[in-house]
Amino acid sequence: LDLYEREVEFGWKKKMAAVTGSRGTIDLEVGWEYIHSQGFVPLEKCLDGGKEYRSTFKANDWVQIYTTIYQMCTQRMPQNYSEELYQRARAAMSSYLERVALPSVQDLHGEFMLHELNLRWKNHLIMVRWVKKMFDYLERFHVKRAEKMPLQALGSAVFFEKVFSIVKKDVRDAVLDMIDKERHDMVVDRALLRNIVGIYVEMGAGELEVYKEELEKPLLKATASFYEQQAAKWASECSFPEFLVRAEQSIDAEIARRVAFLHAHSEESLVRVCETEILVNHESTMLAKENS
Repeated sequence: LDLYEREVEFGWKKKMAAVTGSRGTIDLEVGWEYIHSQGFVPLEKCLDGGKEYRSTFKANDWVQIYTTIYQMCTQRMPQNYSEELYQRARAAMSSYLERVALPSVQDLHGEFMLHELNLRWKNHLIMVRWVKKMFDYLERFHVKRAEKMPLQALGSAVFFEKVFSIVKKDVRDAVLDMIDKERHDMVVDRALLRNIVGIYVEMGAGELEVYKEELEKPLLKATASFYEQQAAKWASECSFPEFLVRAEQSIDAEIARRVAFLHAHSEESLVRVCETEILVNHESTMLAKENS
């Protein structure tokens, strides 16, 4: 294997030397083929096999890739390929998500799908981290000068476009189903829910719009429906003091859920929904009870 790797490395060095020649310039297609085959392809294999990327690549591998990108970004026009490399880095991340991540998530359902989504998001963050390392020069100069989206934000945007936006309905349904199970005293994986909520937040690129629109609003609607039914049952079966105990326990439980896996933004709205459905809507009925 070592001999094979040395032969591959020697072959690439020979090919790159032939391309640069006396002019010292690297052709776009040949340079990208080297970056992709020596950087992205091994990275994908590591992610698919669950291996640690640092143990697979030596420092010299990264020096060669970084140097190639640096040279392609500093060549004189029209051989300066900064923008082309930016777009191809985006395309490489997109391709992996479309080919591997999305199908693996779509093949599963419910909590199993959430586990897979969580895994694929973590893998994507690893890819983005190494893309930032490889394209560090590109980010520090071209991205800033051309006012392009930083690579970290670009990675989140690509994941939203190629994976999250396609499975978001199924993800939301699975999250709400797990929360409903917990409200019915079933044990659920709170750590998983916390991680999935974190993905919603990350998809907003620093804002909470995705979280609020795609998860919080449906959650508040489901919460209102749940406590509408529960409160009606308590109002008919419980005395006024018992009803107040149930109300307090329910509000405390929702606050605990918020702390455990939801964003802090949701707490006030959750409490308000509970108070409305349990206390406000049944105030006259409970006050009319004999023991009130």
